[in-house]
Amino acid sequence: MRSIKFYVIGLLFLGFLGNANAQDDRKVNLAFTVSPSLSWLETTNNGYEKDGNSAGIKYGLLIDFRLFGVENYALATGFTMNHISGKMKGASYFTEAGGTVIPATRESKFKMTYIDVPLAIRLRTNEIGYNVFYGVFGSELGFNISTKQEFTDTYSGGNTGEFSEDVTKDVNWFRSSLVFGAGIQRHISGNAYYRIGITYHNGLTDILKGDAYAIDSNGQTIIENNAPVVDRELTTKLKFLELDLAIIF
Repeated sequence: MRSIKFYVIGLLFLGFLGNANAQDDRKVNLAFTVSPSLSWLETTNNGYEKDGNSAGIKYGLLIDFRLFGVENYALATGFTMNHISGKMKGASYFTEAGGTVIPATRESKFKMTYIDVPLAIRLRTNEIGYNVFYGVFGSELGFNISTKQEFTDTYSGGNTGEFSEDVTKDVNWFRSSLVFGAGIQRHISGNAYYRIGITYHNGLTDILKGDAYAIDSNGQTIIENNAPVVDRELTTKLKFLELDLAIIF
C-alpha cells in the first residue's frame, strides 16, 4: 500500500512540475507511455538456464528536461510501473513426507512488479519531413514492490508438483539496467506529439537472492547428509526489449 501511495504522489509531483513549466518555452516535456515488452532471465550458474521469454507491460509518466537550452538534447527521466516476468529452469530439491530430501528440477516463472525510474540522455534531430528521430542512452533504476513465483518441480520417477507463492523477500529490492534505443517522434496537433521507439534494457545487477545448487554429471542436484549441496550464489540478470508508445503533451 505504501508503494502505491508513493506512485500516486510521484505522478502528482510530476504533473505539478509540468504545469509549472508549461509556459516556460517547452523546457520540460511530459509524456504518458504504455510500453509492451519481451523479457528473459540470464544466468551463469552451472545447471541453470533461461526457460523462454515472457510478455510484460509498462505504463506511467515520462519527463524530458531540455539541456543547455537546446531542444535537441534532454535529460530523460520519469516514473513508471513495470509488470514484467522471467522464466528459469534449474537444480532444486524436494522433501518427501518422511523427511527424505531428493533431487528435483524446477521450472519457474517470476511475475514481478517494479517502479522504474529512467536516467538517460535523449538526442533528437531537427524535424525531417514532419518527423523527428531520436536516440536514447543511459540507465534505469528499478525498485521491486512484489514478486510471485509459479513453479513446477520434477523429481524421481517423473513425478511433478505445481506450486505458487509470494517470494518478494527473495528478490533484491533494487536493480539497475543499461538502456539504449531509438525511435521516431511526429507532430499531432498544437503541442501534442506521438513517439514510437524500441529500447533494450540490459540488466546489470542480480535480481534474485539465494544460492545455486551443485549438480552431478547427470545434471541432478547433489544431495549430501539429506540436504542439497550449495554451489555458489545465484546470478540472474533481467533483460528485456521494449516497444515504446508515448503521447507527449
